[in-house]
Amino acid sequence: MRVVAQDGRLALPAQRRPPHAQFADQDDDGDNCLNFEEFKQAMEIVAPNFGVAELKGAFHASDTDGSGGVDKDEFMKRVSMFQQMSEDMEKTGAGTGTAASSASEKNLMALTAEERKEAEMLFKKFDKDKSGELDFAEFRKVMKIIAGEGLSDANMLKAFEECDKDGTGNIDYQEFLAGQTELKKWKQKRKPKKK
Repeated sequence: MRVVAQDGRLALPAQRRPPHAQFADQDDDGDNCLNFEEFKQAMEIVAPNFGVAELKGAFHASDTDGSGGVDKDEFMKRVSMFQQMSEDMEKTGAGTGTAASSASEKNLMALTAEERKEAEMLFKKFDKDKSGELDFAEFRKVMKIIAGEGLSDANMLKAFEECDKDGTGNIDYQEFLAGQTELKKWKQKRKPKKK
């Protein structure tokens, strides 16, 4: 399919244009920064499976400097992650969905590439049976790394249940990744040390 731009040059269809071109296409006011409406239009092509909650989460996660807009650098840092998430949502039939999945998606989007890599390494290291899931015993070992030795058994179980969104009794990689923000909060919930 050939598309000709207004200036007569050959242009690619919107779905096949590179992300930096998507950014430029949607920057209607030319300020090199996407407001939410412009960002939403770009995301319709970049991550078509995102619902309103995912779009809002993606916008806030991308606006790392808190300016109220997403500049080109901020957009480019996260766009491949958003594309992958959208594709994953399509494969699993998720997206534009429930409040629980929306919260998980927001948590997932808030992770930096470094945090995602760290989480992946932890998951692989402690998934001893290579099942693609962490059982409670494997999860305990991970939590000792994340929250330290002082986390009580009761809090360990609460953390496990919070991560196990589908209630299977195991935590798959997506659940683990989506729960990273919450899991790190358990660092502060250690049992007091005995004197």
